[in-house]
Amino acid sequence: MLSGLNHLTLAVSQLAPSVAFYQQLLGMTLHARWDSGAYLSCGDLWLCLSLGSAAARYSAGGERLHPLCV
Repeated sequence: MLSGLNHLTLAVSQLAPSVAFYQQLLGMTLHARWDSGAYLSCGDLWLCLSLGSAAARYSAGGERLHPLCV
């Protein structure tokens, strides 16, 4: 049984609006930001937003495969 999550990485197509959403609307804490990504946290959960070619695979009409490693 899954008892918790330590971190998640999400592919995003636009970094700035994504950081703003998680930071301002969801209240997550921004810890680091660089040209192609950012680290945020909420309690014990860490979130990595990753900008890049991976995000293109999930655009409208694209495949809907979202791998989750536990």
